[in-house]
Amino acid sequence: MNFLKFCVIVLLLVIGFTVNQLNWKQIETVLHVIPYACPLLLFTGYQCALCGITHAWIALFRAEFLLSFHFNWLGIPLFLVFIFALFSSMLNPSWSKNRVLSKGAALVFLGGLIIYAVVRNISLAVS
Repeated sequence: MNFLKFCVIVLLLVIGFTVNQLNWKQIETVLHVIPYACPLLLFTGYQCALCGITHAWIALFRAEFLLSFHFNWLGIPLFLVFIFALFSSMLNPSWSKNRVLSKGAALVFLGGLIIYAVVRNISLAVS
């Protein structure tokens, strides 16, 4: 399992290096080739909590923190949570086996996503 986590870290570093070598026009071209659209946005016209997260993480890899925040407020916090979970489970495997903590964290996370999605769409409707 640690080998898989090591591979994820290497993959993140490779992606970060590759993204830093491209300009935004090249990145947009690559992202628009992928035929993906948010189902919630497609059917309702409302953005989900994770709309723009790919752009936010790309901006984060390029150390453009304000741009990352502009694309999606959750970009930086979710990335930090992801890195924390990855390294904490590598350093202390018994921590990831604590099911109560995992369920509680998942409920807080999902509740936060729902609240953020509602607030995000209210602010888009007002402006």
